[in-house]
Amino acid sequence: MSDMDERRAARRRARQQATFFPTFQSAPAESAPAESAPAEEPSGGGGGGDDDDRRRAEEEEAAERRRRQQQEEEEERERAEAEKRRREEEAERRRREEEAEERRREEEAEERRRAEEARKAEEAAAAASKKGGKGKKKKGVTMTPEKKRLLKQLIMQKAAEEMRAEQKRKAQERENHLKSVVGELNISGLSKDQLESKVKELYRKMAQLEAEKYDWEMKIHNLDLEINAMEAKVNESKGKFTKPVLKKVSKTEQRLEKLKKKNKASAASFREGLKSTGQDKYALEEKEESEKPEWTKEKKEKPEEGGEAGEAAPAES
Repeated sequence: MSDMDERRAARRRARQQATFFPTFQSAPAESAPAESAPAEEPSGGGGGGDDDDRRRAEEEEAAERRRRQQQEEEEERERAEAEKRRREEEAERRRREEEAEERRREEEAEERRRAEEARKAEEAAAAASKKGGKGKKKKGVTMTPEKKRLLKQLIMQKAAEEMRAEQKRKAQERENHLKSVVGELNISGLSKDQLESKVKELYRKMAQLEAEKYDWEMKIHNLDLEINAMEAKVNESKGKFTKPVLKKVSKTEQRLEKLKKKNKASAASFREGLKSTGQDKYALEEKEESEKPEWTKEKKEKPEEGGEAGEAAPAES
């Protein structure tokens, strides 16, 4: 049964008691005057007031008893809730301790496994070095490929172990620092005013931590600027300057440079870069004189020489 069901049951019992006690106690009080009426008739009307006072006193006593009973039930319920919360917190604490112990055992087992692997690697490297030493040694070669591989594997394993140990140490330091700064939050059994004061205190602490965080960030930023300025001064003193950002040259300028290199003698013609379509629609008509090849000229000259020789022969005869 949950806390809400318990509260509902308690309120239901209180209502039943409130409706039961007045009827149960008022019934004898009402019957008593009826029985004593014949005997008290001669004495006048003074007995009726005493009965009313007695009934009121009994009702007040019953109401007081009910109030005390409800208060006791409420206190008992609060004690049960506090005990339940305490048991839950104790169980949660034991669970966290068991998880931490389990993680510690796993880490120890992992470290033992790594140490065993490193030892086996060292033994294998030593055996490989002995085996390589028995054979012929090459001039200038001190380590075999197998030995180099094992040595590299051993170095990588050692570096990985150191890195994991460093990460574990930093995480533990961070957790310890957070625990020391924040502390454990226990709000069981606190009233409304106490909870409000606790919230205000936590808010003030958060604001203080945010201010410290901002201060540290600004310090780191200023230190980075100082480091960059000092590096620039060192480079200037050594004569080493940072390379300037080169300006991007457009492709058009590069093409023009290529055209200029190709046509050094003549001026650059932009029409040469255009694609030819094979049509001279807008070209001007230009008549070019046809030049005959040289071999035709030689053929014409030979017959003329032969005719001159024939004419000279008859003249001589």
